[in-house]
Amino acid sequence: MNASWQDLLPGDVEFEGVSEDDFGPRSHIVMSACKALLETPWFAHVGEPLPNATVVIVKSWEEALDWIDEHHVDGNGHPPNLGTRLKAMLDANPHEDAWWRKAADELCQRFGYKPPKGRSMYQEGCFGDYMIDFAWWLAAEIIFDDRAGSTYFRELLAWFHAGRFPCGWEGDWPIGKLRVF
Repeated sequence: MNASWQDLLPGDVEFEGVSEDDFGPRSHIVMSACKALLETPWFAHVGEPLPNATVVIVKSWEEALDWIDEHHVDGNGHPPNLGTRLKAMLDANPHEDAWWRKAADELCQRFGYKPPKGRSMYQEGCFGDYMIDFAWWLAAEIIFDDRAGSTYFRELLAWFHAGRFPCGWEGDWPIGKLRVF
């Protein structure tokens, strides 16, 4: 990968016209995520070799999307227990939930990806759900930062930014490996 999630989401960058009123105390990090999504070369390097990778290497769109399809019910291919924990935190913190909803909407607007061609409408739908869930949970991890107990979705951002497709987790998180095409 070219950049880590810490490089993409620096805590010391300020954006003009952005305040805590927008997305809470981590508003500038949310804007860094928006910037990273806008600059992401979506899927530019899928299928290329991944030397020294400590991930499960996925060899095709078919394999990637079949995995997401098979795991669609329980987390859209993302570790389901992560979303459940983040959702519980959001439910317990209504003020932060409002920041999260606003941040998630902002992140979703920054996507410039297109679903892979030649797939069924169902697979395209699973792919879209996977990507939207990624944005939602990325926003939640940013809003809750150190309380999130995970950097999983921030780490996915770095893979996407590297032109790859991180397409789920194999194993019972945190034990297992990320799947990457």
